[in-house]
Amino acid sequence: MKNIFKNIIGLIVIIVTLSVSTFANQNTKGHGNPIQRPVQYTQMSYNTIKANPCIERWYQKYYPIKGIHFRQYGADTYILISGGKELTGGYALMLNDVRHISRGTVYVTASEKHSSGNRIVTQTSTYPHLLIKTDDPCIIRVEGVINEPRSGE
Repeated sequence: MKNIFKNIIGLIVIIVTLSVSTFANQNTKGHGNPIQRPVQYTQMSYNTIKANPCIERWYQKYYPIKGIHFRQYGADTYILISGGKELTGGYALMLNDVRHISRGTVYVTASEKHSSGNRIVTQTSTYPHLLIKTDDPCIIRVEGVINEPRSGE
């Protein structure tokens, strides 16, 4: 009797697991990840943040460091995409995509661009970067990639 009871419980667990798995697959079929959605943001400049000493200090610390950095302040999340130090001018970053990839996680995609060899550029170090702000208070993690320019670009 005890073994029959254990077998029935095991069978119920298997059936429930398969049912939940099938239901989840049907709900996402053809729609990709149901959580993925674009993030609404505003592109910022240094002039728009210098009145906020907390954000300005963070910005000054991280804009020279290559990578994707973020900082929450109140209900806003600031995302700084930095290309790092370049020895000349003529470099820029282009924001391709900002989207939620899971609950609390945002993924940023940007591309580095540089001017063609025919243009005259400043001969001093520059730090190409982009600063954006979103009012999404649920962001707890920001990941992403900065794509290098392909040869010939």
